[in-house]
Amino acid sequence: MNNVGEGVRGFVDRMIYSVETRQKNLELELAEARGVPLLYLGLAGERPVQIWDFHHTDELIARGYDISKRVIEDQRLTNPVLAIRE
Repeated sequence: MNNVGEGVRGFVDRMIYSVETRQKNLELELAEARGVPLLYLGLAGERPVQIWDFHHTDELIARGYDISKRVIEDQRLTNPVLAIRE
C-alpha cells in the first residue's frame, strides 16, 4: 500500500486495507480447505481512486472486464476443464 497519509486519515486507510486483506486471505484459505476451486482476480485501477469518487466508474468497470477476460482466457489455455465449459 503506497502513498498513505499520516494522521487519522492515514490510520483509517491502513486499518481498512488491513481488514480487507485479512478477510480476503481468510476467504481464500477457507475455499482451499473445502476444496473449492477459485480464481482470485486482483483488480486495481492504473491509479488510486477514492472510494467515494464515482467519476471513474465506467473506466474501472472496463478495466476490470479486460483484466477478467484476459485471465479467463489464460486459464482456458492452461486448464482443460475450463476450456470445455461455455
